[in-house]
Amino acid sequence: MHNNYFFINRLAHQLDEKLKGWKLGSCFSQQRDELIMGFYLERKEFYFRANLAPDVSTLSFPEDFARSKKNTVTLFSEILEKQILEIKCLPNERSFIIFFEGGFQLLFKLHGSQSNILLFQNEERRELFRNNLSKDQDLGISDLQRDIDQSFEALEAAEGDYFKLYPTFGKQVKNLLEKEGYPGLERAKQWKLLKLIIEQLNNGPIYVRQEEQKVKLTLFDTEVGELIYEGHDPIAAINAYYYQFSRTHWLEKERGRNLKKLKQDIDKGYAYITNNEEKLEGLKGGISYQHIGDILMANLHQVPERATEVSLFNFYTNKDLKIKLKKDLSPQRNAEQYYRKAKNQRLEIENIEGNMAAKMEELENLELAVGEIQDAESIKEIRKILKDHQLENNAQKQNKKQVILPYNSYECMGFDVWVGKNPKANDKLIGQYAFKEDLWLHAKDVPGSHLLIKHQAGKPFPKDVIEKVAGWAAFFSKRKTDSLCPVSVTPRKYIRKTKDLEAGKVIIDREEVVLVPPQKP
Repeated sequence: MHNNYFFINRLAHQLDEKLKGWKLGSCFSQQRDELIMGFYLERKEFYFRANLAPDVSTLSFPEDFARSKKNTVTLFSEILEKQILEIKCLPNERSFIIFFEGGFQLLFKLHGSQSNILLFQNEERRELFRNNLSKDQDLGISDLQRDIDQSFEALEAAEGDYFKLYPTFGKQVKNLLEKEGYPGLERAKQWKLLKLIIEQLNNGPIYVRQEEQKVKLTLFDTEVGELIYEGHDPIAAINAYYYQFSRTHWLEKERGRNLKKLKQDIDKGYAYITNNEEKLEGLKGGISYQHIGDILMANLHQVPERATEVSLFNFYTNKDLKIKLKKDLSPQRNAEQYYRKAKNQRLEIENIEGNMAAKMEELENLELAVGEIQDAESIKEIRKILKDHQLENNAQKQNKKQVILPYNSYECMGFDVWVGKNPKANDKLIGQYAFKEDLWLHAKDVPGSHLLIKHQAGKPFPKDVIEKVAGWAAFFSKRKTDSLCPVSVTPRKYIRKTKDLEAGKVIIDREEVVLVPPQKP
């Protein structure tokens, strides 16, 4: 219910009281789907974190936040240093707007996995946080306006169908109304019950509870699970929800990730045991090479010269046995060959049995670790279990997925600058991470990094920014030791890449050249 209209409305009201008159000092992202905003008033600071990842989708308000020096991107730069005029929830909508001076409106659309943040100026869309939500490319503030008649007369006209008046009621409210016998009440009593519930939603306590593996923020207490928070402060409530959710969510992710890998290893281990048991059965169940050698040695006089096969009496089984021979070897040398195979056969059996014993010990260790991880209560405890069982490389490293960006990120006078790491990364940078309005720079006629100055809506690229970043382009090239270096400068839209070109090479359709000294960022 943390993304329910009634809670968002209360949160927006509290933020309005707290932040009206404050200015936005920083606005950036340093990990996917997370936006950090830092507001200030004189010496006071207030941080706002929006984690819009589909499996998280929540707000929180940390006491402080340290911005990373690398891989960080400034966003919504048009509203930096702008003052907040008002923060307001849209009627009957899971969204609120921060109104800034200059006609700017920052819309927080809190629609679960489809949550997004959009910047408007005088209701004209300027910038989106999550560009992958294609429907938001055409979304306007007016599309979210829902003014609904919520009078007694409207309830009568709807024949008591409260959902037509309050479409933001969730499952919990629906269950409560049914429990109170709403469908069978007279209209006036229905209206009275609705008013009591609205009062509770707008002014009652907020609850955060841990229910098994789920954390829930509600405006009606479920009385199920561990109570984490109870009070009337929306900011404190959402922080309690976020920190408890993070602990539970990431713990279960870590647990699930490691258990999956360990159970895969256990399945592979038992398959290995089964395969080797069959192999051992074949080695031990067949005729022994040692016995064949003994039979040959006992019957050397009965073996014809240059024979390829001979049938001799097997005194181990009291039956005749056909023995294959190499015609170029004497009967004694053939016997020696079988003794050599017998030795190798014994070594193979010993090796298989040793490997199976080691594998069984490994399986016991894995199964013990699985049991302990299933009972672990923290990520730290899971990692200690893996370390104690010497499994940290086995499980953690193979499950750790790193998103490796093809660029290093810098900042120049408020503009984000991305520098390609190597030729292949340069191709990825301009092919997958660049927009046509971004400014591309590269030291002319020599190998070097591709650089992008990221476009900001409504802002031209200042000359001093271009010259400074051009110096960086010179530094990240083979001309870094020259006193002056020519650098190509052009919008990304004038750069082409064809299949026949080597990594890092492009075709430039139009360019300007600036002459600058190489300069380290």
